[in-house]
Amino acid sequence: MVSASVSSSNFATFTKTPGLNNTLTLSNFPSSPTVITANNVITFTISNIKNSLSTAPITLNITFYRSSQLYQTQSISYAAAAGSLTNVNIVPESNFVLTVGQATINLVSNLIFPANSQITLTYPPSVTVSDLPAQPVMRCSLNSTVVSGVTYSVSNNQIKFFNIFSNNFAGSVSLIISSFANPFTTQPSTYTVSVTDQNNFAVMSASTVVTASTKNLISNSVSASSYTVLSNGVTYYLNLETNYAFTAISIIIPPEVSVGSSYASTCAPSSFSSCSLNGRNLTFIGSLPAGSIQVSWGYNTNPNSLEPTSSFQITTYYQGWSV
Repeated sequence: MVSASVSSSNFATFTKTPGLNNTLTLSNFPSSPTVITANNVITFTISNIKNSLSTAPITLNITFYRSSQLYQTQSISYAAAAGSLTNVNIVPESNFVLTVGQATINLVSNLIFPANSQITLTYPPSVTVSDLPAQPVMRCSLNSTVVSGVTYSVSNNQIKFFNIFSNNFAGSVSLIISSFANPFTTQPSTYTVSVTDQNNFAVMSASTVVTASTKNLISNSVSASSYTVLSNGVTYYLNLETNYAFTAISIIIPPEVSVGSSYASTCAPSSFSSCSLNGRNLTFIGSLPAGSIQVSWGYNTNPNSLEPTSSFQITTYYQGWSV
């Protein structure tokens, strides 16, 4: 409060004495009226005050003296609101879905990270993370200055970072860790970063979005019940192996192959609830676990020559998002 200024519509002049214990003394009360009656409202506007570093409540003690003797006193509780980080971003070493590996987490703030404060990164509910005991951070830097002794632990879809700030700090924080889990589909996923003081009161927070990329199937191949040029009623078999469960398969059929109108009655396996053709996109709908699977459909007409067709494009999906 040392640089605070005070004004009031009730009184004309004041003297201000900043004390060693964040104390403001207001005096020079008006001579008229000589008595402030009961239930009068006295309004003080105190400007240029700096809020506390976190949302931890503080107590303001207001005391009235008359002729240097204690007259009335009252305590008021006050808590600042949490602020926002200026910027947050997460850069995984590998961007493929469900990959677990190294990642860099960058934070920037114009506000202060209090001494001994903690950073928590919260995963979206859809991401499953194995719990890990506290272990060293691969690298931590504050405004590009390396800090040693920083650790992190993983539990309940959160990564918690400890031993970062020995003093109050403002600026950029960079953390490189070895265990970060990507989302399990290409759906953009929100990760929240929060800063709390040593007593777990909020300081500031922000969110960032991580969008993973599709990963190649372990294997895939297409075979046919007949390879004769222009044969009708041919059944095609797609064999694939994947590490991930899925709820749909999309197969873009090359233009050299035509599909007859009765294809739907031959779609297999029966574990799929439906298959439908939209243009050249044949889509199977149904939930299947990770592993090896064969799908098939009939009433195809083979190409009109022995020249290899263009590629079959295969994509698996989970709840509408590609895997």
